[in-house]
Amino acid sequence: MIMLQLKNASVTLDKQLILSLDNVALPYGQLNVLAGPSGAGKSTFLHTISGQLKPTQGEVYWKDFSLEGLNESARSRWRSQNIGFIFQDFNLIPSLSALDNVLLQHSFSHWRISDDVRQLALALLEQFGVPNVHKNISQFSRGEKQRIALARALVGHPEIILADEPTASLDQENADFVIQQLKAQAALGKFVLVVSHDPLVINQAAYTVYLERGVIQHESMDAA
Repeated sequence: MIMLQLKNASVTLDKQLILSLDNVALPYGQLNVLAGPSGAGKSTFLHTISGQLKPTQGEVYWKDFSLEGLNESARSRWRSQNIGFIFQDFNLIPSLSALDNVLLQHSFSHWRISDDVRQLALALLEQFGVPNVHKNISQFSRGEKQRIALARALVGHPEIILADEPTASLDQENADFVIQQLKAQAALGKFVLVVSHDPLVINQAAYTVYLERGVIQHESMDAA
């Protein structure tokens, strides 16, 4: 079933056309990958579908819900309630512990951290093999940091998971771990989209969209 649709969507910045998408439709329940060279418009694509950037023309639909009518505050609230983000450079707070980093985003939108959420955060960190969750982030390896970032993205039970080059700075073991966890989330019925040029990611994708100069060049489907 289709989760994400972009209908005649385009983004123009400083009078330059950055993204032009006539009709894009991506399903949930599988690993979707957005590939393309540097400068292809991949980050703009992510910013547009997550409501961080409003398209100059056209609309973004999640199922039958359009982001068009939402103001900036409402879009921000919608993002925090529905999307889990994973970044190449982790975006973790160096002065906080692993556990506090996982709970931080949740604390922004709730008066207090419930015991259930705290226990889920601890369970995710344990499941992902993160040792000593009370250690400062600076004491963890890059692979461990991405596992912490993955736990942070999942602790709010998001329906949508967007990952921007999540394996780019990882060794093969940690990269494969991240991919398998994302595939597991897709198997639970989540919408998962990974921006990547990593062959390890692309080879395991069920559906890949190739973007170049802001335009989709081709799409491919695999039985992965």
